Amino acid sequence: WLFTGKAQLEYRPLDDVMFYAGYNRGAKAGSFNAPFAGGATPADPEVPYKAEKLDAYEVGFKTMLADKRVTFNGAAFYYDYHDFQAFKFVNFSTVVGNNPATIKGAEFEAKVKALEGLDLSLGGSYIDAKVKGVVVSNSLGSATVDRRPPFTSKWKLVGGAAYSFDL
Repeated sequence: WLFTGKAQLEYRPLDDVMFYAGYNRGAKAGSFNAPFAGGATPADPEVPYKAEKLDAYEVGFKTMLADKRVTFNGAAFYYDYHDFQAFKFVNFSTVVGNNPATIKGAEFEAKVKALEGLDLSLGGSYIDAKVKGVVVSNSLGSATVDRRPPFTSKWKLVGGAAYSFDL
């Protein structure tokens, strides 16, 4: 059975301040690997792969300050994947397999309306992500390791400025 849902509690001690805690259940259907022309044929146990299930927990806050000219938000999260659908390349094909995975981290975002028409923003995050039991191979053999998912930076810092005016 695949089911999804969300439960969240919010507490607003002031009109412009909110604290929250939530749980999300996500799912992605399983399917079948198929060979690509010129690529390797997946071994029989690799042909079907299971549905992915996610239990996601998050706590955080959202604020608007200084007569709504400043917003400051932050959150901490923990994602627990069951049968995470991990991709690997085999010659010219991608093969999907299932591995356990966890992602935990925190993020913040600040926005300021500095002047009329000028908005400044700053955000950052820390992510500790692991896909467990990934099989890696080379000409000397193979090993099972825990790996960071591709394109997942451990640290991120972003800033921006936008100025708008009437013509």
